[in-house]
Amino acid sequence: MKKITLVLLSFVFHLICISQSIQTDITQEKLEQFKREYQYLQDVQTTDFLLKDKNKRTVRLNDFRDKVIIIDFWSTGCGASISDFPYLSKLQSFYKDTSKIIFIGICIDLKKKKSEWKKLLVKHQMDGIQLFLPMKNNSTLENRFYLDSIKSFPTYLLVSKSGMILGKLPNTESNLMPYIIDNGLNGKYTANSFEEAITFSDTFKKWFFANYSKTVELKKIITKSEK
Repeated sequence: MKKITLVLLSFVFHLICISQSIQTDITQEKLEQFKREYQYLQDVQTTDFLLKDKNKRTVRLNDFRDKVIIIDFWSTGCGASISDFPYLSKLQSFYKDTSKIIFIGICIDLKKKKSEWKKLLVKHQMDGIQLFLPMKNNSTLENRFYLDSIKSFPTYLLVSKSGMILGKLPNTESNLMPYIIDNGLNGKYTANSFEEAITFSDTFKKWFFANYSKTVELKKIITKSEK
């Protein structure tokens, strides 16, 4: 009985620490600023891109309908994109048993950078669906949507099962990532999930208690990827 009590106390203490860490004197103005950032492309319907993977196989976005999709847009010359690779690999592994979630990497770059793209994939052991979208070429109207919409790297979008963009995802090092992704399975906007978590709402508390081991495991992933 004493052991159980100690475990529960430890659990509650961890919960309090999480609460304090995500409520770091955030003002309402700052919260609204974050929400606007996460609302980028919210409610926009994705187009059915047609791109080649590293093995020259054609991949269409419509191949993954009925699944929640995390799309990582990056570029070979973006250091921030490349530094995220270890975490992205671990996050993808973290969800490997969840068939309803798909991770897609799309490198947007000049066509002459394609060989560099392939080298980076090998160097950082980037598995999964990795695609290349050339800039400044005669892209299809569908592919053009992504060239025109993505303004900076890295950009992470959460796409619903119906192909509707639920908004941007936070930086990969955020320990709120699984909460926002899990909510995406139910079609919730990323901005709404972020607000629930940052204000430590009852909805987030219930999720946290139900997913305690998941948050602990994610913290381990973040710590390892930062070393």
